[in-house]
Amino acid sequence: MIESIPTIVTLVGSGIGLLIVIMLASKYLPSGWLRNSLEDTTPKHALLIQIQPELIKGFNPKATKKLLIIAKDRCKGTLTWHVDQGNDNGEYRNITWETKHIKSLWAILSRHILHNDSLHKCVIVTCTGKDGWNDYLQLYHYDKSQKLDTL
Repeated sequence: MIESIPTIVTLVGSGIGLLIVIMLASKYLPSGWLRNSLEDTTPKHALLIQIQPELIKGFNPKATKKLLIIAKDRCKGTLTWHVDQGNDNGEYRNITWETKHIKSLWAILSRHILHNDSLHKCVIVTCTGKDGWNDYLQLYHYDKSQKLDTL
């Protein structure tokens, strides 16, 4: 119950009103109800940046790290991210973010990608659509002939 207090304060306020809500919830409702009912239900979206370093000579791997730092420092609401890499007819690195603020995340990252001498030549960016990855959107592609979607 204690871990729910910051969320309750933002919804109810403080003082006597807050005390009454906590007391009623703890006495009459099932354990965990208050915490579970106050969880944010804003949909989460995934944004994936695939980097194909073999497409450009002298790729600087620090560019990948800089994307992570930029997202962490500047993007409100970025929840989680992970990086995986592999080789499927060429080396790749996938950076996937899960966020509730997909438009602001993409706005910040796109500026970095477009103005980076290396990244704009070897990156594909996609994100989940209304039906998850079943109707994904392609936001950027190093091959300018590819059709792009908008958020």
